[in-house]
Amino acid sequence: MNRKANIITTVVFVGIIFCLSFMFLLKEDETFSEQENRRLQTIPELKWDSLISGKYSEEINKYFADQFPLRDFFVGVKGISELTLQKGENNNVLLGQDGFLAVRGFTAYGGIDYYNKDLVSAHFPAVKKLQETLEDKGKDFAIIIPPRTIEVASSKFDYPENSAEQLLSFIKEGFKDVDYIDIQPLLKEKLDNGEYVYYKTDHHYTSLGAYYVYREVMREFGLEDSTIPPEDFDIELASDSFYGTTWSKGGFKFVSPDSMQFWHYKYGDENDYTTKNYAKSFGGFYDRSFLKKKDKYSAFIGGNSSLTTITKTSGENAGNRPRLLLVKDSFGLSLAPFLALHFDLEIVNTEGTTNISEMAEEKECDYVLIVYNTDNFVSTRDLSLVR
Repeated sequence: MNRKANIITTVVFVGIIFCLSFMFLLKEDETFSEQENRRLQTIPELKWDSLISGKYSEEINKYFADQFPLRDFFVGVKGISELTLQKGENNNVLLGQDGFLAVRGFTAYGGIDYYNKDLVSAHFPAVKKLQETLEDKGKDFAIIIPPRTIEVASSKFDYPENSAEQLLSFIKEGFKDVDYIDIQPLLKEKLDNGEYVYYKTDHHYTSLGAYYVYREVMREFGLEDSTIPPEDFDIELASDSFYGTTWSKGGFKFVSPDSMQFWHYKYGDENDYTTKNYAKSFGGFYDRSFLKKKDKYSAFIGGNSSLTTITKTSGENAGNRPRLLLVKDSFGLSLAPFLALHFDLEIVNTEGTTNISEMAEEKECDYVLIVYNTDNFVSTRDLSLVR
């Protein structure tokens, strides 16, 4: 009986491997994962130098992982398996209370809370020098380092806070001579009080969280008297089925989706504003075509683009408003609609943008704001190169 069972098990196992291998050979390579909102590894070109350096082996492993048949299904199965084993995490994604998900470490360091102090320290003098240069030109400057979910929603997770607190203190100390807006304490307080300031399935702050950040930006620039109070907005439920990138990575398919809101100023007309990026131009601040896609977050100003402009093209003060250069990663997208109510915006990505002072001069911007999230801050050298 045991021999027969072993034969059946072996046949089934070999059959599954054969079927998956056959499917792998037949399927076309995908270049983009809508579920994970990222580019997938395609088959790398075999070159002698990449083979010797080990880069080819690394890329071919990523290729098999990214192009594996039924990948999303197996990620979900693994997520349930990890919970059954009471691990409380999958693919470095933690499952917390109330359906909160959070990546437990930094992407560049394999999901651990390690960070290179020398790399991070290089940002501080470069940003300080940039601020001095901008101030000499009569321009106001501020920088925000949006925190990770684990640093804002720490009360939802059974996970040590020590390393996160040390990093946040390190950043704050490094920027002590810079106009740095520390938003983590405020957002953490709001979330702990039950306010919906961070998405549960995504790593970004919500529109409410973005509103609080906007309020702090206005205060930093000495414009708090112009801040629009929350009661002056109509809040639209744009979607009740938003699944973010953390949900896609974690594989916890049973977790409920987030809701996404658009905030509309009651006493203005969004059609007075034009948003333009490399792909299209549209009235207002929201590209609703993304609401039909997995990447709903890109509905905010049409998503990341090498250059996006938002200008007031009609109505009061059109053509006569201060200009703000927003150098941002994806955390700047949901913040931009609030800032656009006060400034004409020139928006560029942090990646690849170095000569910020020259750009601010060329675009005739009166204000410069950098928004660069913590994961990027510890993982890349972008800010250490600014000038």
